[in-house]
Amino acid sequence: MMPCSPSNAKLPLYKTAEWRLPTLAGTSAQVAYAEAIRHRAALETTRCVPQGREQAVLDVLSLATEAKWWIDNKETNYSEWVNIIRAKFGA
Repeated sequence: MMPCSPSNAKLPLYKTAEWRLPTLAGTSAQVAYAEAIRHRAALETTRCVPQGREQAVLDVLSLATEAKWWIDNKETNYSEWVNIIRAKFGA
């Protein structure tokens, strides 16, 4: 994925079901925190792809289903999320 700059536009309302992202596994506190991290990752990475390719990015983000993984990787740069997940989960 090519690096890009995140938009300053107002963030859309995040709905896991709309984006077809799986429920994360972990404690309720872990899941709540990880959902926020995954939300940021989804917003930032989908802004970095050509229009119409957003679902492909979300499909890759869907491979990481453990809340702990998202928490452990929360400092990842937005332009690297997809590459890291592909390497880890073989997408």
